Amino acid sequence: MLLPFVGLGSRVAWSQLPALLASEPARLALGLSLRTCVLATVISVALGVPLAIVLAHDWPGVRIGRVLAVLPMTMPPVVAGTALLATLGKRGLLGSALRGAGMQVSFTTAAVVIAQVFVSMPYLVVTLEAALRSRDTRSETIARTLSAGPGTVLRRITLPLAAPALARGTALALGRSLGEFGATIAFAGSKEGVTRTMPLAIYLERENDPATSLALAVVLIGLSFLVVGATSVRWDAVGRLWRTNRALPSPAAESTQPAALAPEDPGAPAPGAPGRALSRSPHRPCSGAPLELRFTSQSRGVSVELEVAAGRTLALIGPNGSGKSTVCEVAAGLLDAAGGQVRVGDDLVDGERVFVAAGRRGVALLSQAPGVFTHMSVVDNVAFGPRCRGMSRAASRERARAELAACLLYT
Repeated sequence: MLLPFVGLGSRVAWSQLPALLASEPARLALGLSLRTCVLATVISVALGVPLAIVLAHDWPGVRIGRVLAVLPMTMPPVVAGTALLATLGKRGLLGSALRGAGMQVSFTTAAVVIAQVFVSMPYLVVTLEAALRSRDTRSETIARTLSAGPGTVLRRITLPLAAPALARGTALALGRSLGEFGATIAFAGSKEGVTRTMPLAIYLERENDPATSLALAVVLIGLSFLVVGATSVRWDAVGRLWRTNRALPSPAAESTQPAALAPEDPGAPAPGAPGRALSRSPHRPCSGAPLELRFTSQSRGVSVELEVAAGRTLALIGPNGSGKSTVCEVAAGLLDAAGGQVRVGDDLVDGERVFVAAGRRGVALLSQAPGVFTHMSVVDNVAFGPRCRGMSRAASRERARAELAACLLYT
């Protein structure tokens, strides 16, 4: 594995390397490669992240979609270039339409970028899609009960937690773009300063100017080493170090106590209102709204009929599988009452032709697993709920600090 690199290193004129790289052909190829691969990587991220999110969900035909997304990775690059030429070339499927719009794609710098995106984006999609499919969704469920909409959950929970996979996929796409040869030469040709990237220059100059070709090869290997090395970095450890610097504590061990559920405190500031310090003692029960819950779940073997008065606390105690979590999930809106009904205060939130989604019924769920967003600071964790309810960032953080101060006084 290492012997070819040793052989290449023995042929390079190391003392002349700066002068060789400063030559016109080398400088043009190096600059073009760096510009096009960076642009192709940006486009791959912009298009690949939404595609990975779509492919991570289950829908009819998703397996075929995953195969098609991976297909450019498996086909020979020259075949990929031929396919692009047959589509976007002058005589291609869309060639006449492009000519009518005054656009020339093939054998231009744009063709280089398109070829690089076509062959490199699947690396990002596969890496991120696998991470999203295997992710733990408990944090997203907690965020939903705190009034976070789908966009907020995706932007503030899902993608930040998948950031290590996104970084690895981006690095792989960058490395693949940097080394692309076959699709580029078939679709873009080899015009110096326009489409001749480093791989093309290395191939074409190896007979005319072998010294420059070897110098470019060394640079390409060095850049590839850095990119591939980035995929080997333990991004989870980097994330933990970053969170430690922000003074975020590690999540506590999972609790063995039954799940607890309580309606939201109506005395909290209205969305958008300025924050305030707590006027109540933290150990006194909050004056929440009454809760009425009646439903039967045949599939889970659970039948429940209960009422909880405002300001009261109800404990559900029973063995595993007795329905404690089911009751909490139905009340929070994570499960449908299926013919039953749920009332929070005077509002019917689940019943015949009525279903208020989680996060919109004023009920927050604290599950057995600690509901800590591990990529956020302590203050941001506490401020997440008020922020999702429409409170400004400054007001939500002020409210979070007040709640934390009250907890410290109590302890």
